[in-house]
Amino acid sequence: FFLIFIFGKCRVRFYPALFEERKNYRHEQYQKKYVIAICVLLTLLLFLKHDMVGNDTHSYRKIYEAISQNGNISYIFKNQYILGNGMEITYLYLYLLFARMHIPFRIMMLIFAAFYIRAVGKLIYRYSDIKWLSFLLFILTGYFFFFTANRQALAMAFTMYSFMDMCDGKKVKPLIYAILGCLFHTSAVIYLAYYIFKNIRWTKNKVYMLALIIILMFVYHEWITEIFLHLIGREDYGAS
Repeated sequence: FFLIFIFGKCRVRFYPALFEERKNYRHEQYQKKYVIAICVLLTLLLFLKHDMVGNDTHSYRKIYEAISQNGNISYIFKNQYILGNGMEITYLYLYLLFARMHIPFRIMMLIFAAFYIRAVGKLIYRYSDIKWLSFLLFILTGYFFFFTANRQALAMAFTMYSFMDMCDGKKVKPLIYAILGCLFHTSAVIYLAYYIFKNIRWTKNKVYMLALIIILMFVYHEWITEIFLHLIGREDYGAS
């Protein structure tokens, strides 16, 4: 309710950015200021939230403290499954980097939050016609507090940057971002399918074929999920 109240205030303050049809320089500046204001607010909320909000943040803190006290590359390599229950080793090495720089856990979370929310804000700024509604849906559909799952949020941020660069016609940079996303959470490999779909010249028969594939995936989703989780080595996700 607090966020909705803030959105209401911003809607009044940035009225031209939300409801005017004309596209001029002043209008674009209002748009940009509105997106920046909301992104700063969301980043601060993620930074200030308690560790027990969500399921994973307190576990991440314990892992970070263990790496800070005992951490080196060999320690992480030998204890990867003990530290992170199969967590991607790239993420653990990132923890080691921040620990070596003596950056407190909470400041590291602020950096991660800024990276994640910046990607969301940039995506909304570029492609949304009703920006306040896009931010509201981002919160209400759970993706805002999804940040408690740090690795997934970072992987999503990389895939968002990859998508935007791909829409700009870039070739190499989107692939680099996509690979980085997979290194932080292997489930991001699903995004690579977008490369295939993007380069397909769609016809009626191909659309029908895609619809059939989607139906079959829905019918056999449990079996497909088990195979996929086995391939990425995260059978423990089966319960969720």
